Amino acid sequence: MTSGVQLPPTIKEIIPSGSRRYEDRHAGQAKRRIIPIGPLDVKEGDNIAAQPLGPVPYGWVELTHVIEGKPFFYNPRTRVITDAYIRMPDILSRVETYYGQINRVIESLDLDSIELELSTMDIYIDPICDPETGHKVGTYYLVDHYRQSIAFLRQVNTGDVGLPDVRSNIHLERVLKSEYWTHCEYMPRPDVDHTSSARKLQGQLASLMIDHISSEGSTSPFTPEECEHYLKGVNPENNEPQFLNWSVARVNSLLIQSQIINLHGERCARADRMMVVTGQRPPTRTARYLQLSKLMFDCPVTHLNRLEQAWTDRIIYSHHWKKLLGELNEEWVAAAGTAGLVWIANMILFTSSSSVLVLLLLGVSTVSTVYGVAKSLLLIRKHRSIGQYAVHASQYLQANEKYGTGLQDLSIEYSCPWVCALWAGALTSVGVLCTILGQILGSVLGLVQSVGFVPSYFLSTGMLMDQVAGSPHIIGLSLFQRDPRHVPAYWAGAMHSGPERHKYRIQGWVQL
Repeated sequence: MTSGVQLPPTIKEIIPSGSRRYEDRHAGQAKRRIIPIGPLDVKEGDNIAAQPLGPVPYGWVELTHVIEGKPFFYNPRTRVITDAYIRMPDILSRVETYYGQINRVIESLDLDSIELELSTMDIYIDPICDPETGHKVGTYYLVDHYRQSIAFLRQVNTGDVGLPDVRSNIHLERVLKSEYWTHCEYMPRPDVDHTSSARKLQGQLASLMIDHISSEGSTSPFTPEECEHYLKGVNPENNEPQFLNWSVARVNSLLIQSQIINLHGERCARADRMMVVTGQRPPTRTARYLQLSKLMFDCPVTHLNRLEQAWTDRIIYSHHWKKLLGELNEEWVAAAGTAGLVWIANMILFTSSSSVLVLLLLGVSTVSTVYGVAKSLLLIRKHRSIGQYAVHASQYLQANEKYGTGLQDLSIEYSCPWVCALWAGALTSVGVLCTILGQILGSVLGLVQSVGFVPSYFLSTGMLMDQVAGSPHIIGLSLFQRDPRHVPAYWAGAMHSGPERHKYRIQGWVQL
């Protein structure tokens, strides 16, 4: 296809997803107004508005987006569609000028069939100022409703217009179809018939619902519940044309984005969610990580398995991310509750134990519970501020990936609340066990006081456990009240630590 007339440099290509519709604007200040007599005709313009506007230009139809409320305009004769506010004369003049230049290129094409096809396409025009030079330029693209795609009047590079890199023409076709449905989503016209697209979409949604229910590795971007709601929204029998067209465009846009990610229609299409088709496998787990995981009750490995499964091939679905967030929040709440119970137990044991070793164990356990609770609350608060959709999950996981280790550091961070609670419980249990064993052995030693001789290793163990339990005196010493000469030599130092009333026996024994 060749043309004798070329587009001027003041006209540039753009894609629907590159629209300025979501940029911040100032709407002007509200003020008191005089209400006119009779009905109010908003199409006649308003010269005293905060931003004065004229009537809807002749030949144009003003439409309002059924969801977002943004007005856009369509000219059935020229097939020009724009969301530029052409009720301002200077903007209308620029749109008409750019249309004249584009139309001359279309009419100069040397192939009648191509010219006929292009003449049936809508022309989107948006007059803007070039952000680099500040000069006034016009951006455009052609809307092909027959092929459900967009087109341009000259060859352009995908990167120059904001499209991603593509692997093949099949991939490029999907990308252009995605842009078409984005256009229909931004400017849903009631006169465009999308009934056949709606019926096709109903069949796709029903199949996706079955696939999601029956397969763990389903690549469906929607849950069965979402499919049920979407089926109602795209039913041609229940919706007005403009509402139907917007619903069909929104769902198709989401569906085609998923198809692009999963290489739909290509030779290496991802048939299962767990397939890796781009070679982006998680890094090997290091020996240091595995050793640390053992010390942390294998919690990091468990979290890493879940993260890598949800982030397979660096792709994550919104419903999988929402499910993961819910499970993590429940887990951290449970960890904080467990740590709180251990902390209460520690406070009770602090008042009933005087052993240095037991107090040390309880102290370390208490520090662990406090850190675990604090970490749980911080993680819960942090993840509540993260969006629940796939784009937010992708941004978060990419930001936390590390070169060579992937998400291993993140899995360790996720494990901290439960690891602290488990270690705190273990330390408290050891302290309680030492106290109980000391009391039991002390009672046993008291029962054998009538025996004349007890093996030395038994007495040594009893005395040490008695010390651990924090008893105020040496129970085993009462066995030698009648004859201190039976006391073994290696007890001398230990006996000096007893109460003052026993020192005379120790001194007498030393003199023997």
